[in-house]
Amino acid sequence: MTSVLNVDTIAAKDGTSPVGLTKQKAILVCVGFNMNSSTLYGVSNNTSFSETFNASSFSDVGTGQLETSLTNSLSNKEFIIAGMMNATNNCITHESDSIASVVKTRTNDADSSAAQDNCHYFHVTGSLA
Repeated sequence: MTSVLNVDTIAAKDGTSPVGLTKQKAILVCVGFNMNSSTLYGVSNNTSFSETFNASSFSDVGTGQLETSLTNSLSNKEFIIAGMMNATNNCITHESDSIASVVKTRTNDADSSAAQDNCHYFHVTGSLA
C-alpha cells in the first residue's frame, strides 16, 4: 500500500537542528560564487549566488582559489564534493587541505592547468558534526 505524506516543514524536535536522515545522504552545502571580474548570470564579482546554502563567508585566497566557511560544520573532512564550471574547457578542483568547517576549491583552465578566477559551483554530501 502506498502512503502519502504532505507537510510544509520537517524540523528536529528542538526546532533548530538539522533533521537526522537514516541510511540516506543529502546535499549539505551548495555554493555558487562568482570570482570572475565580470557579472555572470546576474551575479556580480565576489558575490555568492542566491541559492547558496550552509555557507557563512567566502575568502578569495589567490587566483582561482576560494575558501568557503560553513555555517554548520561537517563531521570530518572525508566529505564528497562535486562541482562544475560555467565555461568550456574549465574545471574545478577540491583542495586537499579542506577541513570540516572550510571547503577549499580552485578553478583551472583545462589546457594549461593554470588557475583562473571564474565561477565556483559545487555541492557537498557527507555528515554534519
